[in-house]
Amino acid sequence: MPLNTEIIRDGQILNVKWTETHPAAMVAAIAFETDESPFNYFSPNQGLDYPNEPQGIDYRNIVDLCNYGLIGSLPLENGQYTLKQDHYFVGPSGEVKFKAGDILKLYRSTKE
Repeated sequence: MPLNTEIIRDGQILNVKWTETHPAAMVAAIAFETDESPFNYFSPNQGLDYPNEPQGIDYRNIVDLCNYGLIGSLPLENGQYTLKQDHYFVGPSGEVKFKAGDILKLYRSTKE
């Protein structure tokens, strides 16, 4: 079952060039806003002026963050989460910026 993702800003689905960095950044942004286990240890790197400076995401982070078990533990309501604050990431494929109020959708589907 594939993982479907969407970023909705101001009621419109953003047309972004999807890369491996996007789903990892989506999971990290939600985790940064969550105090519940297992996410209560997720936070931007110390000394980083986050979100003014980007949180780095490397390939190891991508593999860890894009784990279906971890994604299934996110506090999603009907497969979506509305961000409370801005987020800024940089990964192997470039920058990803989210704004407070963005709706992040992560859900799995099957072909019929």
